[in-house]
Amino acid sequence: MILPKNGSVVIVDDMYKEALPLIQVLSQNAVPVYYFDGKKNMPSEPLKNIRLLFLDMRYADGVANTKDTISTLMSIIECIVHKDNGPYIILVWSKHDGEDLEVFKEAVKNDDGIIVKPLTILNLEKKECFETVHNVNEKVQEFLEALDEIAVTNETVASKLEHSTLRD
Repeated sequence: MILPKNGSVVIVDDMYKEALPLIQVLSQNAVPVYYFDGKKNMPSEPLKNIRLLFLDMRYADGVANTKDTISTLMSIIECIVHKDNGPYIILVWSKHDGEDLEVFKEAVKNDDGIIVKPLTILNLEKKECFETVHNVNEKVQEFLEALDEIAVTNETVASKLEHSTLRD
């Protein structure tokens, strides 16, 4: 498994009950995580050594248009990822990515406000991994295999893995 086991995984989701299955899966596999809600519960200062950032695309504030969604996500990244962070992956973890995902990828690529650009931005839909918190044990292996497959099939990520920059 390629997931770091040194506290380098962050989950940002405004609905804890939706993040809980992911937190449980990672915890059951000895992968410690930081959880933030993207609003009031945020780090007091940006974090260093983040390697995997799970990022929900929608927040309960009713942000519905693409421009506001992207602005919110950019602010969250700036608040979490330290300028001296090093290589990391953003994994969009959402039920509502749609066309905003491509706009978000372009915005991150072209925005000078994001000092440390991610290696790549990948997508994993919540509903494909977990139906409910009660089904999490049945989905553990499927979820971990999906993450491994995403990372290994992406050339940029695979290259970094060869140099052990994402491993613990």
